[in-house]
Amino acid sequence: MSYSTTQPGGHFVGYDWILAAQDRMLKIVTEMRSGAGSGLSPFGQNAASTIRDSREREKKEMSDLNDRLASYIEKVRFLEAQNRKLAADLDALRSKWGKDTHNIRNMYEGELAVSAAYYTA
Repeated sequence: MSYSTTQPGGHFVGYDWILAAQDRMLKIVTEMRSGAGSGLSPFGQNAASTIRDSREREKKEMSDLNDRLASYIEKVRFLEAQNRKLAADLDALRSKWGKDTHNIRNMYEGELAVSAAYYTA
């Protein structure tokens, strides 16, 4: 009869029972450990290293993308503020020059009507 299990740390433990003399059971324990104390085979260590490197690359890439997004948001906020300032300046100029041009138009409208009547007659 045999039984095996993998223990924490990645080492394998196998148990074998054999019938010994006078109906006694003898338990033989076989323990195998792979790797240099890490519990991983060289292939497993390589895979773990690859996964760790991949996660580090992904972490750096996410950090870079986050920085780019923060920069973009900051630029959008700056441009929105600049747009509000320019819109306010435009409204101020329209109100100032709009009144002046309206007064000038009223002043010369009579002269334009006289000149137009002179040339059509």
